[in-house]
Amino acid sequence: MIDWKAFSAEMMGTLCLVLVGNGSIAFVTIKRSKGYQAGKAIPVLGFALGLYTGLACCQGRSDGHLNPAITIARCFCDVCGILSWQSHLVGEYLLGQVLGAFLGQVLVYLSYLQFFTRSKSPLRSQLIDRDFIDEELKVDRSYVLATRNTFCTNPADDKIWLTNILNEFIGTMLLSMMAVILSAQ
Repeated sequence: MIDWKAFSAEMMGTLCLVLVGNGSIAFVTIKRSKGYQAGKAIPVLGFALGLYTGLACCQGRSDGHLNPAITIARCFCDVCGILSWQSHLVGEYLLGQVLGAFLGQVLVYLSYLQFFTRSKSPLRSQLIDRDFIDEELKVDRSYVLATRNTFCTNPADDKIWLTNILNEFIGTMLLSMMAVILSAQ
């Protein structure tokens, strides 16, 4: 039986996190937006507000994981006997988080659609390889990176992909361990 409360809470919570967090990234990185180059504090505050709003959506209905990495870590700890959790809810949590993140990003895209469509090339061209874009289409590189930053994390250097993967892995493990440790207390 599906727990619709947990599913909807995780979906709405993750939607709020992505909408406010990625919306703040778009606000400061996309040229012609009112907050262009407003500073690094805006995305930090945006994600903090998005996290707070997301957790408020989950209060009393789910544990407020808002991230599949946290859900998988909690499930793993339950299976190993480290921490008790309702592992039967993993499907509802994961599906709600993925759907919420997708819908949140769609809302960010629709909110900034006028800025994406005013560029020199279509959005689909901006999400492909940087070198191809720079040489073939003559598009402003900073605009391409700003557009990609609203959809995904941009590595500092594309050529050292192993280090980039390692950094993402370490960050996810740290986040997951801290969530499990704090929830066990």
